[in-house]
Amino acid sequence: MVQRSYQTQQSEEQIFEPDYMERQDFPEAFIKRLMERREEFPRMREMTAEYNSSMDAVRIGVPGACGVEHISLPVEPMYQLFLRFGWEGMFIGVRNTLNNIPLIGSFNVTEEIQYYEHVKDRLFIRAVNVERNREKVRCSCHAVVNEIALCVYLHISKTETTDMSIVVPEDIITGQWHKDPDDLFREVLCNMSQSDPARLYYSDDPCGMDEMDDRQGEFMEQDRIIGGTQPFNPVLTTLSRSGGATALFYPGVARRIRDILGEDYYIAFTSAASCMIHRMSDTDYMDIRERLKILNETSEADADAPLAGRIYYYSGATGRVRPFDIPVV
Repeated sequence: MVQRSYQTQQSEEQIFEPDYMERQDFPEAFIKRLMERREEFPRMREMTAEYNSSMDAVRIGVPGACGVEHISLPVEPMYQLFLRFGWEGMFIGVRNTLNNIPLIGSFNVTEEIQYYEHVKDRLFIRAVNVERNREKVRCSCHAVVNEIALCVYLHISKTETTDMSIVVPEDIITGQWHKDPDDLFREVLCNMSQSDPARLYYSDDPCGMDEMDDRQGEFMEQDRIIGGTQPFNPVLTTLSRSGGATALFYPGVARRIRDILGEDYYIAFTSAASCMIHRMSDTDYMDIRERLKILNETSEADADAPLAGRIYYYSGATGRVRPFDIPVV
């Protein structure tokens, strides 16, 4: 996407000098500079930006027709551009990427949106917090479990350097696609269970799951087991490390986890990317509650973490996920 030399508006070649900073310092520095330079992005002047450590991506939020829409910029490609070309060279690539993305929040982004067959392979389900995403939930919500809503999204642009998605309003589903929302929801969820299958690891750090081999944690087959090593609690995520909260609602996943554990279990929805699983017999739910409280206190108001402020549990008797206790305050 970004070449070693770039053409300025005067068609003169401009050479950029490499730069250096520690990898762990880059996301915060990038966000600071991005917000200082937001005037370079005419359609995104009201943007917000935050670092999502579980996805190792900077998520840019822009007001759209159904609330705030997000673009994810993976950190590693940007960091490599920074090392080669410095801030100025890297920002040319970022600016070109963001300014060339179809208009967020508008279903005029492409004529293809009118035709279900053209976009069905780019649909996915995302778990969002109801309170922080009221407009999205109002536009397109097909399942709610207390604080958590599962909404249908469409990938508008998904490349190595950017991932932009938009919530699909229900009137598009029923009015243009002529699909039953519940049938579509089940279809997309089943497709996701194949394209981005669930993974279960023993870990005390959901952000460290990238170190796991992709074949570890394949727990759905009878001869498969949880990846990683005990004594840590299992963490549920997906192959892409981005949809653990949604994966709990994949067909058969919640029941399979209970079969492996041999009992009902607590669930802490720490983010959309992952959720922590705790056996009820050997876990003090007050400890989980305290951890969620700390996560609430240290997270930004519009951040994804935690996805839910309550502790949830799965009951084998009912086959349902339900809140366990009062909200964490």
